[in-house]
Amino acid sequence: MAKRIKKRIQPRTRHILAQRVIDGWPEQGGTIRQIRPREWARANELLPAAGVELDRHFAAAIDDGTLGTVLLDGLAAHVGGFHERFLDTLQGQDLVQQLVPCSLVLVAEDSSGRIVGVCEVLPPTTTIMTMRNMGYPDVVAMMLAVTVGKLRGLAVDEAVRGQGWGSALLRRTMQVYDQLGFVALEGSFDLGSTHLEAFYRRHGFEVLDVGGKIQLDHLGPVVQIGTDSSERMFVRHRDASHLPWVQDLARARQGL
Repeated sequence: MAKRIKKRIQPRTRHILAQRVIDGWPEQGGTIRQIRPREWARANELLPAAGVELDRHFAAAIDDGTLGTVLLDGLAAHVGGFHERFLDTLQGQDLVQQLVPCSLVLVAEDSSGRIVGVCEVLPPTTTIMTMRNMGYPDVVAMMLAVTVGKLRGLAVDEAVRGQGWGSALLRRTMQVYDQLGFVALEGSFDLGSTHLEAFYRRHGFEVLDVGGKIQLDHLGPVVQIGTDSSERMFVRHRDASHLPWVQDLARARQGL
């Protein structure tokens, strides 16, 4: 009798619900979760180590519960539905009102309830404004807000560095943005922060040479993101073919 070959079962990809991001994932006896009202002051104690801090718009959005609402709603929809809902929210709002709900701040809370790490991701605002100024339609420029995430700051309390909190924050951030169909997660770090090159490479990011720019062509026009000569950029690209409107843009470019 021929030996039966067992079919390998592929691991299931766990679908993230908004409540999971709000309540958090268990980690090292603590939790990785979305930042809560009145916690922005602690985030601003940690983020200067990454060379940034939350601005007043983020602080206000954290306290009134509007930070990240578009992203959390998007977790319950397919990518096409997520983008359609986002475009429906743009009417009658200024740029800040449009982008704050598309931003995410996760924190690491240890077993004692103390926040020991923070990760801030927001849309590539400068690039969006540049595209608008160049005459691209708002609907095209604003699609960067739901396809490209700028990892603006990732910081861990000095007392617990090396314990895996930074990796945990970055891993959960990538899970959220992957499920939402983002095609790129990018950021930059100072040239003097040599240990960060190994950190981001270890998590699947490409680290560019000084002066290197990130190419973003999934919106039709060739868009670049760069930084000054004191920093190096890093990026994690994903295939854009899953986006429901990519084929339409490709045909338009070819004049079909």
